[in-house]
Amino acid sequence: MRKNPLYHGFYLCKGLNESGVIQCLTVSTLLYNALKPAHPAIKKVYCPPAGLGTFHCHIQIDERLKRPGMANNILASVIGVKGSRVKHVFIFDDDIDITNPEEVDWAIATRVQADKDIFIIPNSFGLRLDPSATADGVTAKLFVDATKSREFRAEGIALPPEEVWAKVRGNWDSYFTG
Repeated sequence: MRKNPLYHGFYLCKGLNESGVIQCLTVSTLLYNALKPAHPAIKKVYCPPAGLGTFHCHIQIDERLKRPGMANNILASVIGVKGSRVKHVFIFDDDIDITNPEEVDWAIATRVQADKDIFIIPNSFGLRLDPSATADGVTAKLFVDATKSREFRAEGIALPPEEVWAKVRGNWDSYFTG
């Protein structure tokens, strides 16, 4: 065994990193285990590594169990979980794969009305390591309800077949040259 080993890590570095992946797993599990008993409609919780596994949280709920006001209760419950420093919480119906950034972005773009589905709690305790927070760790908490409202007028996501997507991805860089 090595004596006096050194661990070199970057907590808030840009891009995917070891710390973000570890935090993704631990914080997602922590939140799921803390929230699920009080909110049985929760199906999945995912804190993406790109959000450092700490700052962003995506929650998927069973649409069949959804009731008026439930999404806001679940969103607000996240900040009460001991050990959680999540600052941006998003909630989705179960037709959205919360681990897929394209589906997450689509749901936010098509299901969110800013005046009805977003609320902010200013001056909240956060994480002192957050570069956007004050030196004392004071930050704002953002909550976004990206579930379908009763007025939602579209069904599902219309995407081309996977072989078309694969061709586009393979040629992507060539679309932007000269």
